[in-house]
Amino acid sequence: ISSSGTTIAWGTEVLDANSDFASNAFTAPVTGYYGFALHVTSTQVAATLDLAVFKNGAATGHVLTVVGSGSAYLDGSLPVVLMSLTATDVISVVTTSSTGTVRGDASSYYSCLSGWLLADV
Repeated sequence: ISSSGTTIAWGTEVLDANSDFASNAFTAPVTGYYGFALHVTSTQVAATLDLAVFKNGAATGHVLTVVGSGSAYLDGSLPVVLMSLTATDVISVVTTSSTGTVRGDASSYYSCLSGWLLADV
């Protein structure tokens, strides 16, 4: 990823009980409070990953920047993002300026986006 505005493509779904995740985005099935966690890994040690959580195509202000330090790999996490969503709101993760490649689905390196409904309203 060496550009801005690229939506992260997530490879494997582990659990998607209601088929709310499709086309690399989560669509809220009901109005409520949601939690999201983001973890990214890259094997490019000199890379910089700048990622943002987007809601309905616009940045939310929740940003993760990971800067390589020359070690075997780089990784970073955005532990918990709490958001109020209306049914049909769409959440995605988009690059804002990155020079690295987000890795996933490997035995040693993984990247993931997790989300859950905390309470419906």
